[in-house]
Amino acid sequence: MLGCMPGEPDSLQLLQAALTAGDDPAALAALRAITPTPDEVAEVAALALQLGQPRLALGWAKDPLTRAAAHLRLGQPGEALAALEGQPETARPALLRA
Repeated sequence: MLGCMPGEPDSLQLLQAALTAGDDPAALAALRAITPTPDEVAEVAALALQLGQPRLALGWAKDPLTRAAAHLRLGQPGEALAALEGQPETARPALLRA
């Protein structure tokens, strides 16, 4: 992340450390403060889902499977199915369609 001093953890590292420690309040705070780089955005979107923040996940996710899962958590099955259009008939898309 830009602006970090050498040796200083970046926002994603802080988020991951809080999750590893089981500190959900700190993880949520780190998630809400993060501005992911393009390289981090997929991982941060998945972590947002893990932390029960599907709206944040939708804001970052480009992956149709992550988007479908977020839509389902928001009670939007039509949008979830639309996100899965064109996805192969493999296990995870099939589970999300079920």
